[in-house]
Amino acid sequence: MKISKNKILTLILVTFLILMSTGSAFAQPDLSFQHDNMKNKLQVLEKNYNMEFTTDLNEISDLEMLEFDSIEEFESFIKSFKKSTEEAYKQDSIITLGSLSPVTTTSSKSKVYSNAEHISWWAPFSGYGFTGLACWKNITFEYKYTQSGSDRYFVEDSVKNIKSYLSGLNFISWKQTSAVGGLLSNKQVDFKINGYYLLGVSIGGFPLGAKLNATWRRSHRID
Repeated sequence: MKISKNKILTLILVTFLILMSTGSAFAQPDLSFQHDNMKNKLQVLEKNYNMEFTTDLNEISDLEMLEFDSIEEFESFIKSFKKSTEEAYKQDSIITLGSLSPVTTTSSKSKVYSNAEHISWWAPFSGYGFTGLACWKNITFEYKYTQSGSDRYFVEDSVKNIKSYLSGLNFISWKQTSAVGGLLSNKQVDFKINGYYLLGVSIGGFPLGAKLNATWRRSHRID
């Protein structure tokens, strides 16, 4: 039987396409396995470091992305970052407890005034290339006070509308979840603010938002 030249060319082309599709199937990486493997590792990090991840990239659209080649590299970063935040909390707590003001008696008939203040302090992170980068923690709040001469005194339970934020960095932000301003005396308030640091990260090419839970502590005195 004679086969035409056109049919031979057609058979060769079909065979080539079959071989190519089969070869590419074997060469294709198992993306579902990679995804599940990374998901499992991220869940371990969430448990070990009191954090969580989000795939909602709108949450991190304003942040500069930090890039990591692997989960292991990212874990080294988080370990260093978490240690830095815990040391900052301990240091701020020492300052708070070491600067207590004595209680001064004021008249219950004193005129009550309203005011708002903003406090800010230098709070650089350390480790993993962060050492020396400019960063400030900020707290704004409203309160009521009485006055005797040039001295002001907090009115009990008057510290309200407490807000906190970071300034100075473009790859990390702070999201407050709760805040309390308790009076250590009628001259001094102690802030305890819960929230999380939000970072935009790329781990092995996968973009994610990383939320690391933390607490701020700071006291403030009015004169």
